[in-house]
Amino acid sequence: MTPNNLKNLKLLAGLLIHDNKRFRIGVIAVLLIFTTACGEHHPAATVAPPLPVLARPVSHVTTKKAVGDIAIPQSALVARGGLSGVFVLSPDNSKNANTQADGLARFRLLKLGKVIGANIAILSGLNGGEILVMGNLAPVHDGSPIKIHSGPI
Repeated sequence: MTPNNLKNLKLLAGLLIHDNKRFRIGVIAVLLIFTTACGEHHPAATVAPPLPVLARPVSHVTTKKAVGDIAIPQSALVARGGLSGVFVLSPDNSKNANTQADGLARFRLLKLGKVIGANIAILSGLNGGEILVMGNLAPVHDGSPIKIHSGPI
């Protein structure tokens, strides 16, 4: 894309947003104009690259007998969007399953109870029998491929 085309694109995008007085329509129009102004369509550019497999230790949740029976290590807790939860390891049943991964990290919201030493009681969100992803959880996101690792990370 040449600088002249980019200048025209910005001018046209500004006019569309102003004329429509609806930001959403303006943004959609800008995206459509940008993709056509850039020339040919590249389908490969729209495919997300595969996520790296993260090696993380895990912790098994005991079976729940009553409300508040489950306690998990506080180190398993993560905050995403201001909400507390954990990453539960679930099987990857997709067609493109990563054969190196033992499963996918899935974020699960929790209702927290009392702190008991290094653990915290879970009032709801876990049923027992789940496998929690542990270790450095900063790079882990919902859908991250996880390889179970028994040593320190």
